[in-house]
Amino acid sequence: MKYNKVQQFIKRMKFKQIISVLFFLVILANIWNTASLYTMNNSATVSESSNLSEITGISECIESTISSSEITSTETSTKGFEQVSTLYDVAEPFFDDSYVHEINLYFEDEDWYDQLYDGHAYDSDDPYFPAKFVYDDIEIDPIGINFKGHSSFMSNTYKKSFRIDFNYYNQEIDFYGLKKLNLNNGYLDPTMLREKLFWDFASNYVSTVRCVYTRVYVNDEYYGLFTAIEQIDDEFVESRYGSKEDGNLFRAESAGTLTYLGESESLYSTNYELKTNEYENDFSSLIKLTDVLTNTPTEDFQEEIEKILDVNDTLYCMALLNLFASLDSYLGSAHNFYLYESDETGLFKHILWDSNEAFGRFTFGVEEGQNVRLIDPYWTPSSTSMDIPDGPPPPRSVDTTEEPDSQQGEFANLGTERPLFERLLEIDSYNQTYTRILAEMIRDGFNQEFMSDQIEIFADLIREDFYADPNQLFTNEQFEMTLTDGYPNQNNIFGLESFVEIRSTYLSTILDSYASQSDMQFNEIMSLNQGVIADENGDFDSWIEIYNLGPGTVSLKNLYLTDKFEEPNKWEFPDDILEDGDTYLVWADNETEEGLKHLSFTLQQEGGQIFLFMESNEGSMILVDKVDYTSLNENISYGKYPDGDGIWQEMSDFPTPNASNCEDEMEIKLPTTLYINEIMAENENAVEDPDDLGDFPDWIELYNSANISLDLGGLYLTDNAHDPFVWQFPENAIIEAESFLVIWADGDLDQENLHSSFKLSGNGEDICLISNDGSSIIDWISYSDTIQDFSLGRIPDGSENWEEHISTPTPGYENSNLEIVQTSSVETGFFYVFIGGLIGLIVLINVIHKKVQDKDNGQFWLTTPAISMESKENIPEMEENLGSE
Repeated sequence: MKYNKVQQFIKRMKFKQIISVLFFLVILANIWNTASLYTMNNSATVSESSNLSEITGISECIESTISSSEITSTETSTKGFEQVSTLYDVAEPFFDDSYVHEINLYFEDEDWYDQLYDGHAYDSDDPYFPAKFVYDDIEIDPIGINFKGHSSFMSNTYKKSFRIDFNYYNQEIDFYGLKKLNLNNGYLDPTMLREKLFWDFASNYVSTVRCVYTRVYVNDEYYGLFTAIEQIDDEFVESRYGSKEDGNLFRAESAGTLTYLGESESLYSTNYELKTNEYENDFSSLIKLTDVLTNTPTEDFQEEIEKILDVNDTLYCMALLNLFASLDSYLGSAHNFYLYESDETGLFKHILWDSNEAFGRFTFGVEEGQNVRLIDPYWTPSSTSMDIPDGPPPPRSVDTTEEPDSQQGEFANLGTERPLFERLLEIDSYNQTYTRILAEMIRDGFNQEFMSDQIEIFADLIREDFYADPNQLFTNEQFEMTLTDGYPNQNNIFGLESFVEIRSTYLSTILDSYASQSDMQFNEIMSLNQGVIADENGDFDSWIEIYNLGPGTVSLKNLYLTDKFEEPNKWEFPDDILEDGDTYLVWADNETEEGLKHLSFTLQQEGGQIFLFMESNEGSMILVDKVDYTSLNENISYGKYPDGDGIWQEMSDFPTPNASNCEDEMEIKLPTTLYINEIMAENENAVEDPDDLGDFPDWIELYNSANISLDLGGLYLTDNAHDPFVWQFPENAIIEAESFLVIWADGDLDQENLHSSFKLSGNGEDICLISNDGSSIIDWISYSDTIQDFSLGRIPDGSENWEEHISTPTPGYENSNLEIVQTSSVETGFFYVFIGGLIGLIVLINVIHKKVQDKDNGQFWLTTPAISMESKENIPEMEENLGSE
C-alpha cells in the first residue's frame, strides 16, 4: 500500500505528538489574535503634538502637501507658499528637475514622422502608433505615441510635440505611476523656461502638473530638447485629491466661458469634454455650475456657489493667471483648463493647463496698444473674437528657426464674459481674498530677486542642450536675449526678468491703492516679558504686535490702541507705514515718555482685553480688531497662527516679537484646548438630527476645554488625509467656553447649523481638525471598524483616553456615566480564541479518530462526523488505534 509523504508522516506520529502539535498551533493562534485585537483596540489614537513630524501616517500626508506659511483673509482662508501638489509620489524620481533627463524612442518604420504627422493632421481619430520607449534601465515596448497640439503643430517647424500613452497596448503598464506623458517642443517660447517657471511657482498654491527637461532621441539620433509635462487624467486626480476620488473631470476644449447655455447636455459637448466616467456621460453638474454662475441673484450667489465650487482654490488659479499674464487660459481664450468635480466634497476645482504662453506671450482680448505687462488685477477680454493658426497644415518637413507665422482664421465668438472670475469678485470677501493672494504671491517670490535666480538656474541647466538641439525653434541669440530684456521688434516676446520687474512693480502700486487700515490685526502679545526681548532702553516690558493682512501698504496715522472700549483713542500710533505681510511692535509699559512706540497702558497679568480702532474721515471711531487674552505665564506669548488671521494660541516654545509666527524654524505649540471628543460613524437609530427629524446622520463632537469661547470660522474638518480642505467652518461658528459642539457629517450643506460636506465611514478612517492655514493639525483621530449606534469618545472629556463602543452616546454633553460594551477587548478576544481553539482541537482529534482506509484504491482519507463534547471519551481508543498503526 503506497502513501504520500504527508500521509506517511501522519501515520508515524504518536497520539501525544499530535496533541502537542495541535496545542502548539492553538497557542500560536491565540498570540496572533491577541496581538491583532490589541492593535485594533489601540487604533483610535489622537495626537496632541504640534510638531507634524511626530505625527505618523496622516500628518506625513498633510505635511507633504502644505506648509505653515501663509496670509489669510478674514472671510476666506488661503493656502501656503510651500504647498506641494502631490501626496504619495511614485513619479518623484522622474520629476527630479536637478538635471536634464534623456528619453529614447525607437520606431520600426523609417517613415515614422510622416505617419505621426498624417495621423494628427488628417485622421479625426488622431491615432496612436507603436514605438519602443527607453528611459535609463526602463524599457516599454510598445508604447502608443502621436503628435499633439494645434497651434504648435500648425507652426512651420519640424520639431513637433509628442503625446505618449504607456498603457495603450497593455493596460497593466505604467511609467512611474503615469499612464500618459507630454513632450512639449517649446512653441512660442525662445527661452523654453515659461512652462517650467509657471508650473513651479503655481504648485506652491494649487495642484498642478509637473515639468522637467529631457533630451529626446529618435532611433538614436538627437531630435531635440523638450519639456516633459504630466498629463491631467484619473491618475493625476487620485494623486492630488485622494485615492478614493473618481469624480467627473471635464476639459474645456474651446469657448469654455462657463456661461449657461441651457439644460440640454448637447449644448455643452462642443465646448467641454468629459475625460473620466465617459460611459455615463453626465454633464448635469457642469450645467448646474454654469447656471449658478450665470443666473443666481447677487444676494444668493455666495451661498449657492460655495455648494458647488472650491472658491478659495479658484481664486488662487485666477490670481496666478493674472499675475503671469497667462491669457491663453480661462481669462483670455476661455480654454486650456480642466474642471474636476470631487466625489468626496461635491465641489468643482479649477485645474490650470498649458502655460507656454505665460509671461504675456498671448495677447488675445488685450486692447491694441495695451502693454500686457500692465493689465490690471481685474482684466477680462475687451474683444469678442480671436485669430489662431487655421487652414491647411504646413508642409511636413519644414525646418526653420524663424518665429512661426500664424495663419489667420476666425476661431470663435467668445464674448467678454468670464463669470467664474467676474461673479466671484462681486462678493466683497472674495474680492479681498483675491487681492491679498496677489500680494502674497509677490511677497513670496514673484519679484525680481527670486525669479531672476530661478531663471538663471534653469537657463544654465538647459543651455548646452538647447544650443545642441538640431531642430531649434529659436536661435541661441534669441534664447539669451529673452532671458532678460526681450526680443527686438516683437511686442509680446518679453524678457523674463524685465517682465517680472515691471509686472510686480505695477501690481504692487495698484494693490497699495486697495489697502485699508481695516487690514490691520492683532497678531501676538506678551504680558510677562522676563528676558525675551528688550526695548530701546533695555527694559523687558509687555508688548503687542500687529500685522498687516494686505493687500498693500497702510499708514498707521489715525490708528489707536486701548484697553478700554469706552476710551477708543487712548493711545495713537506714530505716523508710520506698515507694508503688507509685515508686523509692528509696540511696548505696553505705560511709559509714553520713553518713545513713540510706548503705550499709555499695560497688559494685565490676570488677562484682559485690548482693542484696535481707526478714525473715519468723519471723525468717528471704528473698531478694527479686539482680543481677549487670559493669564499668561512668564515668557509665554499669545499669538495667531498663521499670522493675522489664524487662531489664537499660547506660543510657549518660541515667542516671535516683530517676526512671523509661521517661520519654518519656529515650533509653534498648537492649542491644547480644542479636541475631537466623540464620534459616531454608523448612526442608524441612536441620535436624531434636530434639523431634519427622522434622519440619523453620522456626527462629530468637539470639546473646548478653555475658559473662553472660540470662533472656529475658517478652520477645516476633513476625513481625507490627502485633502485637508474638505470642509471649512463658516464664520461665527462659536464653541462656548468649556462646552461642546456637534457637527453633523451627512454631506447636506443645505441645512442650518453645522453640516459637513462629508460622511463618516463605518469601516474606519481618519478625521482631522486643521487650522485655517490648512497645514497645522489641531487634533486628529484614526479609528477602525465601528458598530452601529455605538460611539467612540474621550473619557473624561479632552483626555488622552479613548473608549470604544459607547452604547449611551452623549453628543453635545459631557462624556460621563456612560455604558461601555467591551466587544473587542483583548481579554474577551483571548477567551473566545481559546474556546475556539479548544473546539478546533476536539474536531481534529475526532476527525483523526474517524479516518478510514479506502480499500478499493488504497488511498488514505478522513471523514468529519458530528461533534460532541463526549468525544473526549474516545481519546484512549484513538491513542490505541494510532499507536497500533
